[in-house]
This record gives sequence, structure tokens and C-alpha cells, in this order.
Amino acid sequence: MNSAALSPNGAYLAAATGPGLGAGTARIWDVTSGRQLGRFSTKAGPFWVVTWSLKGDRLGIGNDEGTIRPYDAGTWKPSHEFPGARGPTNFIAWSPDGTALATGDAENRINRLSKRFH
Repeated sequence: MNSAALSPNGAYLAAATGPGLGAGTARIWDVTSGRQLGRFSTKAGPFWVVTWSLKGDRLGIGNDEGTIRPYDAGTWKPSHEFPGARGPTNFIAWSPDGTALATGDAENRINRLSKRFH
């Protein structure tokens, strides 16, 4: 387990897994029923971090290559992709209004990613 996050309203639990440089998986569960609602896989490398927006309407997932994908809660479809070129994502932080992300990478750099989410 690389990362886990409970949504702000407590309805969903997201987790990121993946061993070393192998395949990775991110999953989302309904906390009340325990039912798995979403599953995302990659062969490129593990998912390192999951984090919810402050409203809980978006889930950000970062992988070993530094790529960040925000997913819409409920549909579990990606709303955008921010390609990374700096290595594993160590953290993702959402702006209070949910329109920008800040990420930190394995090279100790902080990156600001902007996208108008609707």
C-alpha cells in the first residue's frame, strides 16, 4: 500500500498500490457497503498517491512516471491528464477552489498544475 485517503464526507476510500517498478492499481470503495466502485491499473509503474479535493468531488491519482489524473467522483472517469516528466509523484494537494493542483516529485520539486475543472 503506497497511499490511502478517505473522502471528506467519509463516503469513499481510495487506495494506491504497486510494488517497486511493477504494475500499479488504484481502487475506490464505498465505505458503507464495502463495495468496490472503481479500479484503475497501469503497467507503467505503481500509483504512489491518492488525494481528494476539498469538496470530495474529485480524486487525484499520481503514478511512478509523475502523471497526475483527476477523476470525477461518482463516474470515476478522468477529467484531465497532467503528464509528468520528473519521476514518481510524492504528494498531490488541491487548491481550495479545486481549480489547481500542486504536486511534489522524487527530485524534491514542487509543481503547480492548473486546469479549470467544471
